[in-house]
Amino acid sequence: MSKLSLGEAARVSNLSKPTISKYLKTGRISGHQRDDKVWEIDESEIVRLMASRDAPQRGRTPPTKAADQAAGAALESALAVEVRFLQERVADLKEREARALAQLETALESERAAHGQVAGLLSDLRGKGGGRESGLFAKMVKIFRRG
Repeated sequence: MSKLSLGEAARVSNLSKPTISKYLKTGRISGHQRDDKVWEIDESEIVRLMASRDAPQRGRTPPTKAADQAAGAALESALAVEVRFLQERVADLKEREARALAQLETALESERAAHGQVAGLLSDLRGKGGGRESGLFAKMVKIFRRG
């Protein structure tokens, strides 16, 4: 699973940033604070937190049908949040892929244009040499004509 910032964890869990921060400081959820003071919280911690919010506590009455339904609803809610997060992640990755492909196409067009210029220069050089193609020059001309 991926790492979430404090703000992302709050948005995904529908809790406030101060609440998530309090849970981190009290150990209710675990996370890692980077050198730049930004929290990294594993997504599974938020899923576990959401599932435990509505689950019955230890030492209380044994689970009933209503408690089982509440736990199922909490799990369903946690899974819905995870699905929503993953859908956003997939959309982000698709957007990044599209940008990368556009950059590659631009680079390829530039490379083709440069290749055409080199082939033109080689043709000009050949024309000045009296039409004789031999040795290394002939090999270079063949290479650039193929491209």
